[in-house]
Amino acid sequence: MAFPGFLTHTRFLDGNENYKKDIKFFFVLVYWIEVLYNIYKPSRGSPDLQINTTDIAVGGCEMAVVRELIRTEENGNISFGDYGLDTKSKLSDFDHKGDMYKVKTFKEITKLERNGVFVYESVPGTAVFDLEQTDGNMGFRVEGQGDAQITVGLEENMEYEIFIDQESTGKMKTNLGGKLSFSVELANEASTEVKIMKL
Repeated sequence: MAFPGFLTHTRFLDGNENYKKDIKFFFVLVYWIEVLYNIYKPSRGSPDLQINTTDIAVGGCEMAVVRELIRTEENGNISFGDYGLDTKSKLSDFDHKGDMYKVKTFKEITKLERNGVFVYESVPGTAVFDLEQTDGNMGFRVEGQGDAQITVGLEENMEYEIFIDQESTGKMKTNLGGKLSFSVELANEASTEVKIMKL
């Protein structure tokens, strides 16, 4: 570390004993300041010591959630759910193609209703993307921090076949309320494709 010329000038150092003690103290102080600076300097900009907020949030995997709780996608489908929330959040009267949706979501549960009628529920909470319902069928992508029990609302007393990541998991029949339940493995927040086809 370079120092100003007046600190090393001979005449300046040839003063009385008090000045000599002050100068010695000064250089010792500067030495330790330089040592401490070099120790803590990397924390300001070194990639090795920068905090990765994504890793802290979800253990190294990017968390895909719907921060606004529910939204309409460019393709006309809807996405909803934020399993990263610690406390329950709700959003009502979301207008989508003339229907009114209500969503309730946080880390323990995600639930969706359309015009007061049950559509979707997962325990624990999940995020659902591109939900589409056509001709009695349903399709969507789902993400979460662990395995989830999913229940969907379909037609009553009808048989459906469930496909998870394009593989059939079997056929099921809805109950009198039109509900159908199944489990989905959502390890490492991976996106899982779900299709429910009416037979």
